[in-house]
Amino acid sequence: MTWVWWTSNSVNVIANAIGIVANSILIYMVLRRTPRHLISYSVLIFNISLCDLLACIGAIFMLLRAVAYGSSSYSFYYGPCRLFGSEICLIAQGFTITCHYHGIHSLLVSVAYRYYVLGRIPPRIYKVAATIILVYLPSFFVFIIYASSGDEEEQVKADIVKNLGYDVSSECVSGCLEKKWGMTLTSYYMMLPPLPIYIAILVLRRLIMSKINIQTTMSERTRQLHKQLLRALAIQACLPVLYLGGIVVNMVRLLNIYDHPIMEYSFVYLFVPIPAINPLVSLYLVGPYRVWMRDKFLKWKQSTAKETVVTTATAPLQRGIVAPMQLQSLHSGSVFPSYISNRYN
Repeated sequence: MTWVWWTSNSVNVIANAIGIVANSILIYMVLRRTPRHLISYSVLIFNISLCDLLACIGAIFMLLRAVAYGSSSYSFYYGPCRLFGSEICLIAQGFTITCHYHGIHSLLVSVAYRYYVLGRIPPRIYKVAATIILVYLPSFFVFIIYASSGDEEEQVKADIVKNLGYDVSSECVSGCLEKKWGMTLTSYYMMLPPLPIYIAILVLRRLIMSKINIQTTMSERTRQLHKQLLRALAIQACLPVLYLGGIVVNMVRLLNIYDHPIMEYSFVYLFVPIPAINPLVSLYLVGPYRVWMRDKFLKWKQSTAKETVVTTATAPLQRGIVAPMQLQSLHSGSVFPSYISNRYN
């Protein structure tokens, strides 16, 4: 196990642990702290956050290292999934990939929603949920195909030894030894969507901003809310560019332009951060959630500061070093340390 292995898996675990915490907080906010006027839209926020949460859990469950050689592709697993066998690991890998890409599709749906509600009544929750299910169906179809496209583990190990010369006797691996139509479909599904979706999001965002600017009946509060949500979606829509980076890294290796062991962990460095960053963007840029987080944090901070001051003031009493007259004055409030008096005034 080299420094590349330790570094990559450490980054994987830390980034996804942050993602699990951030997405859990965001899901709680959506379920418990969403204002009434954002209820139907919050279904879309919940959907993206749930996908990101599952993607983070799946990444830690796998701890994936992906290697390609010619027309073959191999996956090495170092996470808890190896306890259940390579088939479970392959299923987890396929599910994690579909969570990533369903999240991208959901961003487009979210921007389309913002455009829709500018001139119409917000749709009911069940309609938004039905739309999400319809959008997920292609991803689910790809997941089923991907999970059933792997070859036998022993055949994969023999092929790895033959082509790469790795000792895989104790490894948990899966792979595809030739380009099957299922893997080809999955590859195209991963490569094609990000750029067209990003362009569509930019076009819709421009249309929304132009409508917001020309509307005179919209309140300033509503105008600012639209801008906040669009800003969050625009930032989140930029993140899938990292997927293209991962594809470029794999192409560089396949074409023998350059090769380095760390490139086998491109999934970790380019894919993994996305579901960890998404919830942080929403928590910061969606006004109602940011205000609640700020109020809670400041309240906790002020409470901690007060407890520290009280502890400092009562420490001399507990050690028995305050004179009787000072003790009486302290209780009456006539003699009180100036820094405490200033703190409470």
